[in-house]
Amino acid sequence: MKYPHFKYSKCILNIFVFALFIFLGTSFIAHAGDSALTITTSSLLPNGQVNSPYSAQVSATGGTGSYAWRISSGYLPSGLSLIAAQCFTAPCQAPVTISGTPTTAGTYIFTVEVSSSPLVGYGPTLVASKEFSLTVAAATSALTTLKVTAWILNVRSGPGTNYKIITRVRRNNVLESIGNKNGWFRINLPQGRDGWVYGKFVR
Repeated sequence: MKYPHFKYSKCILNIFVFALFIFLGTSFIAHAGDSALTITTSSLLPNGQVNSPYSAQVSATGGTGSYAWRISSGYLPSGLSLIAAQCFTAPCQAPVTISGTPTTAGTYIFTVEVSSSPLVGYGPTLVASKEFSLTVAAATSALTTLKVTAWILNVRSGPGTNYKIITRVRRNNVLESIGNKNGWFRINLPQGRDGWVYGKFVR
């Protein structure tokens, strides 16, 4: 004797097994397509300089979803920020940019982290990180060229007549000024020294 309900149950079971096979097969293919996430930029970033605009990119490869970037340890030099790219299509796997104008000299060590979530609703979020070093040099002093107008001009150790005379310069000598204070110019001297001359006698 044949039971119709048994045949119906067997049909339902076959459909369930087939659906499970399709789901597992699709999941396997999706995970097999995932590639390792790696930050590819060199750990030694280009040097910067105080008060000069700076820009450097950090790139990654791998993953299936859009990239999310952050500083996971340490900190960027003052004046610099991590700027994510603006994408109009997905997934967005563009490099992140370290950009701005640094304000403090020094060598900075920090870790950049990138994560990539899968495009479909299942699978692991991939994460990669890398330590970077960025050196910011001090700002260079702007040089001003001065010409001596006096026949002989005293060069003093400080900005005032109460400072001692360390040398003298002659008329039409060209001097390099690296600063000024109270009407006096600070000038470069040979052998890495510096001195001060009164602004009334140079132009």
